[in-house]
Amino acid sequence: MSSKHLEETKHDECTLGHHDRNPETGLDPDAEFGGTEARKELEKKLLLKLDARMSILVVIYILNYVSCTRYMDFRRELRYLLHAD
Repeated sequence: MSSKHLEETKHDECTLGHHDRNPETGLDPDAEFGGTEARKELEKKLLLKLDARMSILVVIYILNYVSCTRYMDFRRELRYLLHAD
């Protein structure tokens, strides 16, 4: 590939944005979401939902870890008490 072709390709990638019309259909890709602003609002809501769910999963993971370590400590202590006699 020539350097001129690479420069043209790079320029095309930079100038084409997400909001450009589809050259085949001539339609705006955000039209099905109600426009660019509506799509951005939907994306924001989706990210908030994902953040909330991921934080819940992190809390569950931490509680599971604490529970497992407490269980292991309990078993170790119980084993010590039973074998102490």
